[in-house]
Parts: sequence; C-alpha cells; structure tokens
Amino acid sequence: MELNQISYSIRNNSELYIQSRENAFQDALEKANHYAELSMLNIQKVLRISEENIQQNVPMDSRALYLRSSERAEAPDSSTIIPVGEMEIRTRILVVFLLE
Repeated sequence: MELNQISYSIRNNSELYIQSRENAFQDALEKANHYAELSMLNIQKVLRISEENIQQNVPMDSRALYLRSSERAEAPDSSTIIPVGEMEIRTRILVVFLLE
C-alpha cells in the first residue's frame, strides 16, 4: 500500500471558529483603540468587517513522513512513520472603524 497524503481535520470546529473570530476582533479593537488614542480621537462605531478563515494542518515532524530511499532498501518490512500533527485555525479580519 502506498500513502501519498495525510489530512488532519476536526469533526466539529464551529466553536473553534467562533473563538478565533472573537480573538481576531478583540485584537483589531485593541489596535484601533491605540490608534484612536494616538490621534486623540474616539471610536464611534464599526463601519465594515470582512473575514478570511484559515485552517492549516501542520505536521510536527514532516521528515518522519517519508523514509529515505536507503532506509527503505535496508528495511523493506518497516512501516512508514506517520507524524503527529497540529491543527491551526486562524481568522484574519479587516475592520473599518469610524473615528471622531
């Protein structure tokens, strides 16, 4: 059997996306407050929000996925090592605030 690709996924990721959105908005609000303070203005309201959700699979040791050809020749019975991975869910947002 030949295995070409492994994909990691989370069965129910809606709560993770909600948390990711909340974190992204909080970061945007903190930055906006900082810019408002620097310009001696106040945030009045949000004019627009756009978002991009990113789900990324990150193998912790991608070198372990494939055995070198010399190792395959020496150990034809050995199994391929499948790396442990991590799932990263990020939300990138653009928030436009009205400052006065």
